[in-house]
Amino acid sequence: MPVTTPGRDTYTWRRIRAAIRTATGPCARCGRPLHPELRHPHPYSTTAGHIIAVEDAPELADDPRNVRPEHLRCNTADGAHRTNRKRRGEHNTTLITSPDWA
Repeated sequence: MPVTTPGRDTYTWRRIRAAIRTATGPCARCGRPLHPELRHPHPYSTTAGHIIAVEDAPELADDPRNVRPEHLRCNTADGAHRTNRKRRGEHNTTLITSPDWA
């Protein structure tokens, strides 16, 4: 049986991602309009971005409340910034949650 990674390749994640790709409105990161007609790998195609990163809270990986629509370019840039901060030793592992999640 293949191993799945939460927030990446589970059935639940594929359903969430499909719903997000049809979203209209602004990108949650940059505020520019989303274009659901554009497809991957176009930099302005719509993708699902985690609000709290999977590496910080793996239990929230497949939680639809932890996902928002973003441009592929914006989502990728955030991942690169996180990786660079970790390489420089600036990664903060403190997770701040709202009182509802505590």
